[in-house]
Amino acid sequence: MKHGDLCGFEPDEIEVIALITRYHRGGAPRKGHDGFADLPRASRRAVRWLADMVRVAESLDRSRAQLVDSVTLRRRGRHWTLRVAGRGDIELERWAAQRDARPLEGELGGTLTVAPGRAGG
Repeated sequence: MKHGDLCGFEPDEIEVIALITRYHRGGAPRKGHDGFADLPRASRRAVRWLADMVRVAESLDRSRAQLVDSVTLRRRGRHWTLRVAGRGDIELERWAAQRDARPLEGELGGTLTVAPGRAGG
């Protein structure tokens, strides 16, 4: 069931949400994929961006212990740094985010490094 009783959303918004859910697990969207091909260009780009961000966000809770407190993304030329701060040992979360960041790098147009951050930014 695609809509999952999502009240308050238009059918095209539900389609975008469904596609983000589909693609955040891994496979890249393709113009020939059912549903994705029918979206306007801006919506296809939003699906790619949001699926990539959700993938990295999910990686930041790899241990399922909700240890990450803050995330900051900074750009320097074609290089991006995602600084991650949290409680306790968040090495697993940082490792998982780095592992899953490649599709997001494509959207950012450069490299992405996941690095330790300080609480509060």
